[in-house]
Amino acid sequence: MRQRIITGLVGIPVILLCLFTVRPLMVLLVAALMAAALYELARMYAPKRLMAFIWLPALGAAGFLLTYLLGWSDWQGVVLALYLVALVALGVFAYPRLPIQDIAFLLLMLVYGAWTFMHALTLYDVSRGSWLLLMAFLTVWFSDSGAYFVGRAFGQRKMAPQLSPNKTIEGALGGLAFAVLALLIANAFIKALPSPLATICFALAIAVVGILGDLFESLLKRTFDVKDSGNILPGHGGILDRFDSFMLVLPVVSYLLPFLATL
Repeated sequence: MRQRIITGLVGIPVILLCLFTVRPLMVLLVAALMAAALYELARMYAPKRLMAFIWLPALGAAGFLLTYLLGWSDWQGVVLALYLVALVALGVFAYPRLPIQDIAFLLLMLVYGAWTFMHALTLYDVSRGSWLLLMAFLTVWFSDSGAYFVGRAFGQRKMAPQLSPNKTIEGALGGLAFAVLALLIANAFIKALPSPLATICFALAIAVVGILGDLFESLLKRTFDVKDSGNILPGHGGILDRFDSFMLVLPVVSYLLPFLATL
């Protein structure tokens, strides 16, 4: 517990500094998160062949960052397409030395470990983007906290017992309620979202997707028989352990914002 608190006391100010000061710090934060996530994914899947599984996703992630820094955000789709072509070529010309599951995991690494985090920069660049990112963080945190307390008090029906035995449907519903209430209060002061209805939709989408993100990381750890994805964050584990709920939230919120603006 002491390590968790110390990590939080250091990590939270760093994130706030990146969100509310200068753009290069935000870019560095996203780059660091992507690098750590790719390393942890490769370490889970192929601990004895780390470099073989890191170099291609790292090139794809660098391509994402380069197109963003050059202002060519529309070209990120081109980077993803070129990456897919490279994977297909590898699969064809390295057959049967490179099995199809390796190809599939290399695709997962780029999409899950890098493409998701790139949407933090997409959100950062919109009007009041730093506040929207902070609200997304708060939503995930309040949803997790509400699910924990409500689940302990009233939880009976397991949500996904094979993946996360302690998660319950009652806890998840409590987390949704906590998230909506917290975001309505926060947006009354921050005013980053245009209406209470938009705020409720924002909170519900993040809370639901956050639960799925958490369960998906549990699926990865169960599949590869690891307790934590890494140990870079003392008391918390790895980047995937700490940001699993948030990673899937980023693209969902990015594509949801135009709809929310109409509410």
